[in-house]
Amino acid sequence: MSSAAKPTGSQPLAPGFGLKFLRDGVDSANLVAMYGVNGTPGDWNFFEKSFTTHIGSASGAALQAVAAKFSTATDFIQQVGLSDMAKFDKSGKTETPVFPHMLKFVPTSSVNKLFSNAEPSNKMQYLDDLKSVPADSALYDVIALTAPVDQGGKEVTIGQLVLDGQFTTTKWGDEHLFFRHQMQDDDNKLKPDWAKGLPTWKCPLGFKW
Repeated sequence: MSSAAKPTGSQPLAPGFGLKFLRDGVDSANLVAMYGVNGTPGDWNFFEKSFTTHIGSASGAALQAVAAKFSTATDFIQQVGLSDMAKFDKSGKTETPVFPHMLKFVPTSSVNKLFSNAEPSNKMQYLDDLKSVPADSALYDVIALTAPVDQGGKEVTIGQLVLDGQFTTTKWGDEHLFFRHQMQDDDNKLKPDWAKGLPTWKCPLGFKW
């Protein structure tokens, strides 16, 4: 697990995390989840909000410019795919993909009140906060949305994300650890009906890219 929170100005920018699962003989399985690209104004508690693999749209000129760049690769810039995680088991054996429409990570009662919401004097305080989380804590309840809600999808709790030891910082993790953002398009090819209700990015000025 890697924290994706990078503070800037007077608020943290886009708190979230990446998960990587190693598999024998094939590429690792990756996902990223976050609250939203506009951050969490007035809220400095990393575990206050739930993170999801589908997020709302961005607001503001700077983030709209980023959205425009992302849209040159895919129309589905607010979602990441999950199907690759289901293509292989941990030994690298091919599986028939069975995967949810979306994952939501809900902070557990063990951690969601550990930290203050007040703005710290040191903008990197969140690193010390995370290292103070007790070892082996249950961080998140993992909830899967089985399909789009308008197609009968239900939320099902499928497990918990639990620390194995304590959080730590590493130079290798900061400089050499990367997480793949699987495109939602991959999931849509396998589940074309799921794509019907997904938002796609449109330029607010009406331009096409």
